[in-house]
Amino acid sequence: MSRPGERARRRGQAVSPELAPTLTRVQGLLRSCAPDLRRWLAVNLALLTVAMLQLWRGARSGQGDLTLAALSRALPLEEREKARSKRLARLLRNRHLVGSALTPLLVRLALGPRPRGWVPIVLDQTTLRGTPTLLAGVRVAGRILPVAFACFEYATLHQSQNALEVALLLLVTASLPPGCTPLFVLDRGSARVALLAQLRRAGIPYLGRGRRNTLVRLGSQRLALGRVPYRHGAAVRYAQVAYQQTQREPVDLIVFHDPAFQEPWSLLVPPSSHRQLPTDLVVALYRQRMHIELTFRDWKTHLGIRGLRLEVDIAPRLERLLLALTVAYTLAVLLGAGPAARQVRADCEILRTTPRPGTRRRLSALRVGILLLSLTRFAALAARALTRLLAALARGIPAAALAVCPPQSSSAPAPRGARGAVSRRDRASHQRRHPPPPRRCAWSFVSAIRSRRRQSWGRRSTAGPRSGTQSNPLSRDVPPWRPGSSKNWGAARVIRGLTMDRRGHKIPASPNHKEPLT
Repeated sequence: MSRPGERARRRGQAVSPELAPTLTRVQGLLRSCAPDLRRWLAVNLALLTVAMLQLWRGARSGQGDLTLAALSRALPLEEREKARSKRLARLLRNRHLVGSALTPLLVRLALGPRPRGWVPIVLDQTTLRGTPTLLAGVRVAGRILPVAFACFEYATLHQSQNALEVALLLLVTASLPPGCTPLFVLDRGSARVALLAQLRRAGIPYLGRGRRNTLVRLGSQRLALGRVPYRHGAAVRYAQVAYQQTQREPVDLIVFHDPAFQEPWSLLVPPSSHRQLPTDLVVALYRQRMHIELTFRDWKTHLGIRGLRLEVDIAPRLERLLLALTVAYTLAVLLGAGPAARQVRADCEILRTTPRPGTRRRLSALRVGILLLSLTRFAALAARALTRLLAALARGIPAAALAVCPPQSSSAPAPRGARGAVSRRDRASHQRRHPPPPRRCAWSFVSAIRSRRRQSWGRRSTAGPRSGTQSNPLSRDVPPWRPGSSKNWGAARVIRGLTMDRRGHKIPASPNHKEPLT
């Protein structure tokens, strides 16, 4: 006679009782976002998602790195470790679990079922454990939530990387519902003339950054992008610019240079798009592109992808792991940006004394979400917040509407006299707003020293030191003043009452000066 639960264990459905409700809600979310997803794939993807959330509570091994052994131990199954590891291995070998097939699922999670208008989508490339990865996502709560990605290896790439980028952009465009148009924000590596021309012919707006050595034509002039005239601190727009010397793709060029930047931005947008894409909006959108670097740092460092080791079929297996990590990453970021984040920030966060960069917050939305999941004093709050979040996503509420508590900028002044780490950009902006006072001429110090000598040293008493006290070190003769001598500044230190040297620095009083000069 079999024991209770033995039949479910044989079928691979023996779920941990404490995680069974969460697993059921994650499965419901996946079925609502991707109705065509196979049932067995939905179950395994939900198991991996819950295992990722368990790992971020502190169950990782290898000094915080993500390992397959730690992931198999965290699977919410009441099975032996060997059975869990085999199940994870079979899932990573499953060819039906493809990242491109689940792009509509990620789009639905990030944007909801009915997005409208232009949606900025950031595209960039990184390297995860030696594997090149293309990532496209939308900005929510200071992070980029992935909607599509592709892992590849140069040795097994059938076509070029440029063809793969074009295919990824067209896949994202096809996954959006009617009435929604993507606005692709590209970096310098993706701003190729062929890609810009293809997007223009397809009617897809874009925002890219050109390389400084690319030749352009401004009217009858031929210049490199790095030599196009610009103004410090203001954006300059040039209409109908011929981008690249040979193909001469028509674009609108926006040159912006912040004094804190090393070089100006040369931003490219479709021609005659000044109404749909105003100049200030273009600069603001490209500033938000930098948040994808924070997402890469979260994946590699905070979530442990940097230590992941895969031996065979590295790119396909990594892509299948990233599917579960993306769903869990979206849930963690939205937890850290939801209503429950206020209580966690009030309990765990110490604000910076100096805003950097533009905010006094120290904890990102991801860190707040992980703290909410990991700290035992927030266990009941985390359970309620996760239940409400999964229910809201299943109803079709977009992720941006659920991020009600992002780490916004804080303009409150720092306490007087407080010191903190100041970035180069903050220091430059502070110097522009508050320029230092002009230096005093050296002859003003000369006049002060001469007047002090006439008032004090000219009336020096010839009597000896009073009894019971030490001899005054100032009773010796002072050498005559010689303009241009460097030793005269040493004499300024022994004259009582002069508190600044030639550089404007304060001179501390000597401990031997016990009484005023008479």
